[in-house]
Amino acid sequence: MWTMDPFERVAVLSIRGVGAWPVAATGIEPTVFTPRDHDGSGPIVTVGGGAAGWSGRGFTKDTGGGYLEEYVDGRIQRLRLGQSDLRLDLAFTALRWQQRPQAARFLPNARTELFVWQAEVSRREVDDRTVLGVGRLWPRHVPGLSMIDGLQLGRRNETGGAEAGLYTGTEPTDAGLVPTRSDWVVGAYGALAAAEPRDSGLPSAAVESRVGARRAPAGGALREAELLGQLWGRSWSLGGGGRATSAPDDARPRLEFAHLHLRARDRGRIGGWMELRYLGTTARDEPGPTNEQPSRAGGYHGAFGTRADLSSTAGLALLGSVHRDRASGLRSFDGTLELRLPRLFSEAGGLWLAAAVTEGWVRSRGAYVQYLGAPAGAARVFARVAARTTRSDVPDALADLTEVDGYLHLDASVTERVRFRCRSSFFLPIAVQGQSPLTPRLSYQLGLDAVAMF
Repeated sequence: MWTMDPFERVAVLSIRGVGAWPVAATGIEPTVFTPRDHDGSGPIVTVGGGAAGWSGRGFTKDTGGGYLEEYVDGRIQRLRLGQSDLRLDLAFTALRWQQRPQAARFLPNARTELFVWQAEVSRREVDDRTVLGVGRLWPRHVPGLSMIDGLQLGRRNETGGAEAGLYTGTEPTDAGLVPTRSDWVVGAYGALAAAEPRDSGLPSAAVESRVGARRAPAGGALREAELLGQLWGRSWSLGGGGRATSAPDDARPRLEFAHLHLRARDRGRIGGWMELRYLGTTARDEPGPTNEQPSRAGGYHGAFGTRADLSSTAGLALLGSVHRDRASGLRSFDGTLELRLPRLFSEAGGLWLAAAVTEGWVRSRGAYVQYLGAPAGAARVFARVAARTTRSDVPDALADLTEVDGYLHLDASVTERVRFRCRSSFFLPIAVQGQSPLTPRLSYQLGLDAVAMF
């Protein structure tokens, strides 16, 4: 029902270096049609494994901060259960740390951990009017709610353009995703979608909403209402939403956050986007990472990006963001001017050259050079090297620092179903002020992954 913006489909951020890459201009081989399930999507099984490590050096007087971990990722999507119309979705990560820093932000005392992201039995085929999900699930068309251990039950209209239903269950812990019985959620949701033909000239629209209640780990019982909507046409999209919460002792609901996003899609040589975000005071008092005290007062944030293609081989882009913290009044502005040469090396890829500046409570000047392409066969490479200087106006917040860093991502197909990935990064502090004299040392990270899909 919900239509994802094409830009969002390629701007994918994933753990363990699963990135997005441009599609090469290659020939398209004819394919033989194979009947699938009602919605045209068959079951998929993905298995991945690998190891990663970080030297954790930085300076010679560091007490340690390196790590070495091994992991296995597994995922099953839409596996049909017998001859029924039920499907199984399962996703997990098994992780073991061979070495961990003494001061860890998450699960500081753990050496082995199993993260279960999803374990759901569902009925959501295109022809099904009554839909449901049971288990550890990611509720669909329920904005602002991530995974729960429980039940979602809904009903669609005949065309599939409207759905309404109920959800209930408990939320697992942030640390380890351990099931709980005390942190419950309950509520109702509704969704509408109207996709107009491209030649009609009318915009398409979709909206999702929910109202409910929950018990936060430290914030007690809360009431919530959230709305998410989107309009889109042939060359533009406009979306936004917000969430209001209230506790039993609140005189009136408080706006926890609101956001607005406008995008001019990639049509022609000019495009751009803009996003505004408001974070209000939160009614939740949930614990954060170890030894950290996140700000609960919120702030104002804005970001924009625009690009202009000067020719088929060169273009310019301007990116920026502004931020203001409500509690302290601190402000900052970031800007990046980028020269894009995506076809500099013909079919082998291109370069991106950029200069970046930050003003406000933190001042920074920097530049980077980036390569993206396929220099040898089908292997795809993404590499970046950056240098910057940073100065802070807040005492004891950050040390003044000059640094060089970079990262490398290699993705290569071994067979049609098996891929190999390598990711690495480094950090080299050159000069540090505001601390006792330390000798900078190179820090580096390396990870190797293998992924098979069936």
